[in-house]
Amino acid sequence: VWSGNGHTYYLLESGSWSDSEAEAVSLGGHLATINDQAENDWIWSTFIPLLPAGPPESGNAGLWLGYTDSEDYGASEGNWQWISGELPGYTNWEPGEPNDFPFGPFGEDFAFMWVLSNGSWFDADNAGSGGAAYGIVEVAAVPLPPAVWLFGTGLLGLGILGRRKKKS
Repeated sequence: VWSGNGHTYYLLESGSWSDSEAEAVSLGGHLATINDQAENDWIWSTFIPLLPAGPPESGNAGLWLGYTDSEDYGASEGNWQWISGELPGYTNWEPGEPNDFPFGPFGEDFAFMWVLSNGSWFDADNAGSGGAAYGIVEVAAVPLPPAVWLFGTGLLGLGILGRRKKKS
């Protein structure tokens, strides 16, 4: 759990962006939406050391983020969006990224935090452009529904009334 927003994060096994997003949804969230430098730094420092693909200097791994310009997910080429539906704002692209290299337009549609990037982002194809990519799931803290809050308040009220009747 990151104290900056109270959300819970999970590291997934290596897989495609699409498979990682599907697993994130099954866990009640989406691939991570990064809203500022502090969250980016926390994800980097927390999860990069946990990657089982070897030490960061090997350069063969990274983290999937929930940022895409894939038409398959309702975006359009060059218009990146968060899969969570949050509005784009903060980005941390490596200089020259996103660039669709070497695939050309419609080839690299998914944001990837590469181990050698020191936290900056690259665009990658759905398979991770040749590296092992591990999804970072973000699950937002869920407030209690109003009905649960009202039920709990009602029980508290009944308890207070019950105590008053016993005193009489």
